[in-house]
Amino acid sequence: MADHGAEEKKEAKAAGGGGLASKLQRIFELANTSTILGVTGWEVYTTLIFKKRKVSEAQERARIKAIAEAPKPIPTPALIEFTQMTVNIAPTKSPAATGEGAEGSAKAKMHYLTLAFMMEIADDKLKVKVEELRPRIMDKMLAVLSRKAYLELSTVQGRWLLRSQFLEITNDLLKQDLQTNDSLAVNLYFTQFIVQ
Repeated sequence: MADHGAEEKKEAKAAGGGGLASKLQRIFELANTSTILGVTGWEVYTTLIFKKRKVSEAQERARIKAIAEAPKPIPTPALIEFTQMTVNIAPTKSPAATGEGAEGSAKAKMHYLTLAFMMEIADDKLKVKVEELRPRIMDKMLAVLSRKAYLELSTVQGRWLLRSQFLEITNDLLKQDLQTNDSLAVNLYFTQFIVQ
């Protein structure tokens, strides 16, 4: 009986337990299987699923040329309204104001200009930028207006010059802010212009 129990232990040990060597063998088998599956999966993915586009120099040059020659979207011009404002302009000396002292300066005639205008810009996408710059634009425009004389502004040439100066002010600020050399403000239309 004793022999029979020892034989069963040996068989059980050989069949199931096996100890450390048996566990290492199972780990190596599992590692081999997962490596084989990984390599096979990668091979299937790279050959069947993922298709890398073959690029030649001629194809790439043709693609870049097509992009360069493609018609660019035509910008839509837009109008920006500058509402009515009243500004003091340079006073006019009256003929009696040639004397010296307080009497002479009191006889200068004060004048003012009431104006409103619409400014046309080359691209409606620039509306936001012009609105951001509006305080600076208005400040420079008011500085120009305060130096203008009544006789300057009451002529057609004077209004034309003022229009040009307003466009130049706006373009200078836009060019400086956007770092471009293009004239973006293209026209200015007075909707109200009263000099008194």
